[in-house]
Amino acid sequence: MEHMGEFESKRACSIKAYRTYGITVKAKLYADDDTDRYFHIYYKAKKQASERARLEADWTEWKPRWTR
Repeated sequence: MEHMGEFESKRACSIKAYRTYGITVKAKLYADDDTDRYFHIYYKAKKQASERARLEADWTEWKPRWTR
């Protein structure tokens, strides 16, 4: 979460072959981990939009009719 908004639209983070954005960060896997590890974080706007549309559709179906 600490890297949210940091790379999602930066040209330098673009991976053109996959039409996505990504970065590699160095962090600990858990609180008392002694080793720094590398994590690859990816963001694809098209996938985010489709997942959001699906969630909105599910929410509309789930919501009781009296609240619509």
